[in-house]
Amino acid sequence: MARVHLVGVQPLDFPNNKGEQIKGINLHINFEDDDVYGKKADTKFLSDILCNNKGITIDSLLPFLGTDIEIDVNLKGKVTGITPLT
Repeated sequence: MARVHLVGVQPLDFPNNKGEQIKGINLHINFEDDDVYGKKADTKFLSDILCNNKGITIDSLLPFLGTDIEIDVNLKGKVTGITPLT
């Protein structure tokens, strides 16, 4: 698990250059990094499949904008779950 600060959510639905439809949500996050003064910024993609399996929607994420959340990632660094910190 990694604690991050959620600064933005972005719905995605577009065809890639292979003609495959890309659907999901980008999470725009900030977090502490030993090599950065201040905070590091990153974007993590949540696939439509993950969102459907975990019940994650844009509307369910909006209340957590500007707050800290924990994200679970697999060995490849892909998000596998989100836990709001309240």
